[in-house]
Amino acid sequence: PLNPQSLSLFREMADDFIETHRPARYFHLGGDEARCLGVCPACAARAAGRGIGRLYLDFMLQALAHIRSRGLVPILWDDIVCRHIEVLDELPRDVVLMYWDYWTTNHPSAMFVARPAGRGQVADRRWQSAWRPELDPVEARMLDAFARPLDLERDLPAGFRKRFRKYLGPDFPKRVPAFPFLPYYQDHGFTVIGAGTISGNTSTWEGLPDFPRYAANLSAFAGRVQETSALGLVGTLWYPMPLEAYAAGIMFAGQAAWAGRPAPD
Repeated sequence: PLNPQSLSLFREMADDFIETHRPARYFHLGGDEARCLGVCPACAARAAGRGIGRLYLDFMLQALAHIRSRGLVPILWDDIVCRHIEVLDELPRDVVLMYWDYWTTNHPSAMFVARPAGRGQVADRRWQSAWRPELDPVEARMLDAFARPLDLERDLPAGFRKRFRKYLGPDFPKRVPAFPFLPYYQDHGFTVIGAGTISGNTSTWEGLPDFPRYAANLSAFAGRVQETSALGLVGTLWYPMPLEAYAAGIMFAGQAAWAGRPAPD
């Protein structure tokens, strides 16, 4: 990000996309999974003094300004901003955050993606013993495959618990509201799009793509998007599978996203 040619390359590529796809309203910059920030000597020195989040933000502010100058609304993946939550206050509020979570399958959820605490996917360790019978089969597989068992009341940093306590819900540490950063980002002035998965994260079911998991993830996300009046929901897919393996997930994502709230009793 400190190499000036990086920004020049971004602008050139972005302009090419913009001209190719006019008319358009939004431009998704990406920016997810930037795990090598602060590795090169120049960036390491900058990050040592100002932090990795600031290194990311300084580059992104310039990239966002370019997209804005072209008359488009910028979209940014949320994971790096969420991991370095201290920079969120300096991110312009006209940025739409696309919030991705491919592991949560229930609302409320036994699994919590605790990015700002630096913990990733976690669940209270009692789900491995006393609470285990309460898990449905899909959520049990998700916890076994992806969640780090912790004592959530003890092992999550105190500062994190204090800052996010409002969003952890009344059932914490047993369960948390699904996708808790939806209302957190909104309370901080951002428009949010949810992003569930149609194909991802290397789990299978009976030798097939993990359709039960994807359906549960998309259903839970769609419900929370509706509850919080978020901008929308996308279903992501990226693994090299035959189209037939994607078709069911694409149709289900549409069904989940377009379904209205149930009529009141």
